[in-house]
Amino acid sequence: MASKTEAYADRATNPIALDHLCIERIVGADALGFMQRQSMNDVNALQRTGDAQWSGLLSAKGRVLHLFRLVRGENGLLAILPRREREVFRDELLKFRLRSKVEIESDARCPQGLWRGPGDSDWAGARALRLSAPAVETDDAAQQAGLVRWCIEDWASHIIWMDDASRDRFTPQMMGLQRLQAFSLKKGCYPGQEVVARTHYLGKGKRRLIRVESDAPLRSGEDVECAGNTIGTLLGVLDFDRRKAFAVIPETGDGAASLTLQTHAGATLRMVDFASAPQA
Repeated sequence: MASKTEAYADRATNPIALDHLCIERIVGADALGFMQRQSMNDVNALQRTGDAQWSGLLSAKGRVLHLFRLVRGENGLLAILPRREREVFRDELLKFRLRSKVEIESDARCPQGLWRGPGDSDWAGARALRLSAPAVETDDAAQQAGLVRWCIEDWASHIIWMDDASRDRFTPQMMGLQRLQAFSLKKGCYPGQEVVARTHYLGKGKRRLIRVESDAPLRSGEDVECAGNTIGTLLGVLDFDRRKAFAVIPETGDGAASLTLQTHAGATLRMVDFASAPQA
């Protein structure tokens, strides 16, 4: 589903340079059709400049390779994703370019995060993303505090940024991406589409996503254990608060909320929102 993005919001309320993110441009005569064939959401729903959606790239086995925010630009599409993912994201797309008239280019702009302030009653939501703003001038302490706050809000919103440890391991349903409306069940074929559809319509999902936190730093890809047995995996550890992460664990009914979880390294995990986590 497309929604009018806040990416071009013209606001000046507490801007933060989100320099852990980057912007990749997908441009050319075939850009929209190319991304419609490769990404897991319905790019054709992005009808106007500024429309946006969550989307991703999947492997043939339906595992998530990349998650990104896709924005309809004036001359193509803009993908917002972690800076560490830039090269592997571009390489993955270029493998399928063949004779398509499409280019993937880096955008030098740095995304900025803006928080809703007094008098912003017409602004939907608590925050917005601005792509076309000048550089933010702020002191290091304010910048760091703003990044921590932004990343925690991502975590609270179930936004999972991919990394090497979590890539190509989980289906969109395991990662709870239905919460972000990040994949389509109605559009035409795309890599991994059959697995996504079968999981949805046949109810094959046996694992679910939860938010977890710990008093110790966490590591993406680390095993989650219960009573000495490995039952799940950590993913999406926050860049600026490594005590918060997500975990994929088995769907075992409401009784799982009382499980005592820890990492393989011995860090105790607290489940933050088990009851409200969507079933995978």
